Amino acid sequence: MLKPFRAQAYKLVFLQILVVAILFFYWWLFRGVNYGFATILGGLTCIIPSLYFINKVFSDSERTFQKITVDFYFGEFFKLFSSAVFLVLILKFTPVKLIPTITGYIGAYMSVWLAPLLSLIKINKHE
Repeated sequence: MLKPFRAQAYKLVFLQILVVAILFFYWWLFRGVNYGFATILGGLTCIIPSLYFINKVFSDSERTFQKITVDFYFGEFFKLFSSAVFLVLILKFTPVKLIPTITGYIGAYMSVWLAPLLSLIKINKHE
């Protein structure tokens, strides 16, 4: 029932990865490898929780509407909470720069604004 929506959600994660890769190359070329690494860590603080959210909400099991709604709200809460925790841990315990780390996070988070471009991305529909 939810397979087509899950495929669309994975396309959004692909778009997040693409945006973070572009930001990585920008920071790496103009500021060095440490800035690029910080950008990747910032992006992962958004991408990893997004993958959890997709697996939580778009599972294959037959569920009621109420269960899907609860999974959606819990998944979104956990996604935002874990992103915040990851950001704090990265900034506190790694020697990364703040600006590229936040740039990677915001770039991944706001990449959904590019969602209309997803119609241009062709993914094999053999499911």
